[in-house]
Parts: sequence; C-alpha cells; structure tokens
Amino acid sequence: MVKDAIKIVKDAEKTASDKVVEAIEKAKKSKEDAEIKAEQNYESLISKAKVEAEEILNQAKVDAEKQTEPINKEAEVLQNSYLQISDNAVKSAVNLVVERIVN
Repeated sequence: MVKDAIKIVKDAEKTASDKVVEAIEKAKKSKEDAEIKAEQNYESLISKAKVEAEEILNQAKVDAEKQTEPINKEAEVLQNSYLQISDNAVKSAVNLVVERIVN
C-alpha cells in the first residue's frame, strides 16, 4: 500500500512537472506570437502613417500652389508692364537721339 502511494505521488509529480513544462512552452509560444503580432501592427501603423503624411504633403503643395497663383499672375503682369515700359523708354531715347542728330 505504501508502494502504491509512493507510485501515485511520483506519477502525480511527473504529471505536474509535464504540465508545468507544457504551460511554460505555451507561454513562450504565446509571447513569441504576441511579439510577432506587435511587430506587424507597428509596421502597419508606420505604413499607414507614411501614406497619410504623403497625402497631407500633397494637399499642402496643392494648397500652396492655389494660394500663390494670384501672386504669380500679378508678378507676371508687373513683369510684362515693366518690359513694356522699358521698351517704350528705349524707343523714346532712340527717337530723342535721332531727333537731336537730325536737328
């Protein structure tokens, strides 16, 4: 009877030991799975953030172009006016020189 009790205790210890080892292995696997999942989530978030940042940058460029368009048009008009005035001034100067030479 004592031998039976010792055998039962040893079997119980073996079973308990096996279950502890199994639980440790499951915990390690769960940890590895969680780390992999966290890495995938991190990479996904980074990827989404990059896409969103690109969209924001592109929209900012479009907005900047829209805001500078009137200024660029005005600058072009002023430049054309300057060129016309400059051209007229040169023509007037040439005419004056020719007139003085002739008279």
